[in-house]
Amino acid sequence: MVSPNSSYNELYELAISFIKFHEGFAGGKAYYCAAGYKTIGYGHVVKPTEIFPERITLAEADRLLRRDFDFSIRCAQKYSPQLKGAQLLAVAHFCFAKGPGNYESSTLRKLINQGIDPTDEFRKWCKYRTPQGVMVKSRYSLNIREWEICMYNNSNQPDTYEFMDDLPLIGIDSAEVNYISEI
Repeated sequence: MVSPNSSYNELYELAISFIKFHEGFAGGKAYYCAAGYKTIGYGHVVKPTEIFPERITLAEADRLLRRDFDFSIRCAQKYSPQLKGAQLLAVAHFCFAKGPGNYESSTLRKLINQGIDPTDEFRKWCKYRTPQGVMVKSRYSLNIREWEICMYNNSNQPDTYEFMDDLPLIGIDSAEVNYISEI
């Protein structure tokens, strides 16, 4: 459990651990995520100009994740400069998962910047578009948003792994499982 008195560094490491858990490592090989993006490591979307070896190590994936998450923190600070601590990390996680551009133009950001409780708005962001253009509602993504809500509210944060234990049973439907594939 993480208490409301947890340090920023403890919360940062919890967020990193959570990303590693829900993104997975895929043996260090590149794969296509459910939305159809070529991905490697712990959720790093491969840009057209990036070249990676056939496989990356856990250490390389960790460095890449921390670089990506630090970028997400800077984006969250840019679009919601009043955020600190757990709230900043929750929004940074959202930016990591959904993209900083989506956060910038979102009602979620508007509510947060106006000091209005964003709980219901976080929950609206549990969909993704498949490469075929179909919008899919994902229980898995909803559970991730619930984690962000807990982090944002810095409420008796459940242990990362215990909170997500039920995802394979209630979360990912067969279409999501079948689409997440290695290259």
